[in-house]
Amino acid sequence: MVERGIEVISYTFCYVAALGGLKEDECVHGYLLIWVLVVAIVLMYAKCGRMEDANSVFSSIAVKDINYWNTMIQGYLKNCFPNKSLKMFAAMLKQLNPDNRTMACILHACASL
Repeated sequence: MVERGIEVISYTFCYVAALGGLKEDECVHGYLLIWVLVVAIVLMYAKCGRMEDANSVFSSIAVKDINYWNTMIQGYLKNCFPNKSLKMFAAMLKQLNPDNRTMACILHACASL
């Protein structure tokens, strides 16, 4: 689905899992594993203060969901770059709507200016 440009959301996984096909289940498992690892790598770099590396990994992601964006926004904020957090937020708004976690980070970024 990703190769065809179809956005993958959590409901997609539930639907595919309900089909019960081993091939589909393995595909979902592989996708989730990659998703978790990439988010963890971005988070690791951000926690170590290596935002250039975090941004490099983030930039390589073809389809970014809210968790990727939130991780980067929060990473810039925690590393004392509120302006970069706000720029990342502006870029995210072109693709996704914010969630509660996003808004909490943005409020903190605005207060840090």
